[in-house]
Formats: sequence, structure tokens, C-alpha cells
Amino acid sequence: MQKAMFNLDKVFPFVVLVVLVWFISSCSSNDKGELADHGREALERRKLLYKFARSMIGQNEYHLIQRKLADSIEFYKKNRLKSFYYDDQNYSTTTDSLLCINTANNKFITSRYIRYSNNSKMDAIEYFYGVKIKEQWYFFSGPTVYIPRDPENLKTPTSFTKLHEIAIDNIFKGYLKKNKESGEWEINEGFFADLTGNAGCADCETQVQWDSVYLATVRENWKNRDTTNYKPLQ
Repeated sequence: MQKAMFNLDKVFPFVVLVVLVWFISSCSSNDKGELADHGREALERRKLLYKFARSMIGQNEYHLIQRKLADSIEFYKKNRLKSFYYDDQNYSTTTDSLLCINTANNKFITSRYIRYSNNSKMDAIEYFYGVKIKEQWYFFSGPTVYIPRDPENLKTPTSFTKLHEIAIDNIFKGYLKKNKESGEWEINEGFFADLTGNAGCADCETQVQWDSVYLATVRENWKNRDTTNYKPLQ
């Protein structure tokens, strides 16, 4: 792993912690048809999202980015970058296979799922970003969305499958929009505003300026990693 892959922990100070409260209610037999319809719609939506994402850069490149992302996250954990170094007894994590890639093929948004210990009352979905600078991908985390557990089953962590379904319905849904003239689906560039918004860098006007912000954060997070009782990797 090259040092250029020493990517990010928490990228921007402006990123805030987002909490969504999900109201869980019981469903009567009359609701089953509506749930079945929603399930079919969600499945079709997932297929459409994956189709667009993979078509942007091709299947081989898509899988290559996925492997780089997985290797980088493992590297962050071993080197104790904050927010990536989790106590395995209290956390379990995974990263979604869906990478929502922009039309320029230099940014993507996905999500990581965090299941806390049985003593917790919630689990979490973390926004996760990728930015390509001079042919090198850099990965970093964004806001965290907390998902309260079923009040009747608090000691059971939310499944990764359920967290993925919530992300499809509430995070990834903005990736595509319908063209006003043709009515066809297309990439929504506004979906990537978190990576270029004024809140992150009020003075940034060019991609070069934004790249400098990302790279400065890479260096800062690496410098501030947890080194308590830590021996460098051989």
C-alpha cells in the first residue's frame, strides 16, 4: 500500500452528526400488500442504481475501486486512524457494494454500516466518499446517521441487509433523476454537492483548490492517528 493511500478519517470540520429517528410500527394484515409492493419497488430501484453506477466506468474498474476501498479501510484499522479503529467486541462494520459514481468518474458516494454491541439502543449508517486526484483514489468518511433499534428487540443489532435497505431508500435515492425533456433516468450531479459545497471550503472555486483541501486533511488525519501502545507495522 503506498503512502498516498493514507486517506481520511473525518474529512471536514463542518460535517455534522445527523440523527434520523425511525418510527417502527406494527403492520396489520391490510398492510401486507403495500409492503410487498414497496419490496418490489425497492428491488427495482437497487437494480437501477447498480446498473448506472457500474456503467459509468465499466465492470472491471468498478471492482478495482471496490478492492482498493476494502484494502484501504483495513489499512486504516491496522494503523488506528480515528473512526476506523473499532473494538471488534463492540462493533462490526461493512461497506456497501454500491458506489454511486459521478459522470466525470472522479467522485463517488457509498455508505458504511456499523452494528454496535448488544447493549446499544441503535446502529448506524456512515456516509463514505471517494475522490480521485491525479489518478489516485482517496477515501474518507462523512456524516453518520443513527438508526434506533426495534424497541421490542433492543439487544439485537440491526442487520446489514436492513441497513442497506434504509440507505437505498434514504441516502442513495438522490443519485439519479429523470431528465425533464426525455423522462429518462440520468446521473444527478447535485447528489455530490457534499464534496464541493461552500461549507467545506468557502474559498474554493477550482478543483485544484478542492484537491489541496483533501490532501491537507489526509496528512492531518494520518498525523493525529491513535499511537497509544502502538507499534508500527513491519
